[in-house]
Amino acid sequence: MSDERAVEFVLRSGKLSAKLLSKAILYSIRPLTSPKYKREKRQQIVYGKQTMKKLNLHGRQLEHVDINKTDLVSFKRHLNKLGVDFSIAKDKTTGNYHVWFKGQDVERVKHAMEKTAIAFSQSDRPIDKEKPLSEKVKEASEKAKERNNEKGQKHLKEKTVSHEK
Repeated sequence: MSDERAVEFVLRSGKLSAKLLSKAILYSIRPLTSPKYKREKRQQIVYGKQTMKKLNLHGRQLEHVDINKTDLVSFKRHLNKLGVDFSIAKDKTTGNYHVWFKGQDVERVKHAMEKTAIAFSQSDRPIDKEKPLSEKVKEASEKAKERNNEKGQKHLKEKTVSHEK
């Protein structure tokens, strides 16, 4: 009889601890799902590339530089390496891009522009505009068809040679 009571006591305490554990988990998660926590998380300061709204949350004076599309990828890479907070907006009238950044980062942005210019002058890429993606896809599919045809012809030749022996 004492064994039955011990088992019953263990089972009751097991259920009790499971309930307490679930309550503790819910209590610890509750602050993470509260509207106040979500609002604070949205307003946290972001670094690197970001939207204009998040860039304005820093509370600093903003400056901008105009840059064309060919230099943009390299410029973004250099800005990220230098730890500059920036946002990119396209000017629909000229087709250039405005790169907005904090005024305190002027020297770092100037350095990134110099690095971009050096990298662009050393590259072997032509300066004119690249082909659109649709043309690149068409060329790649044509090359793939040619290669498949060549492989198919080689395979047929190998079969005929092996059958002749």
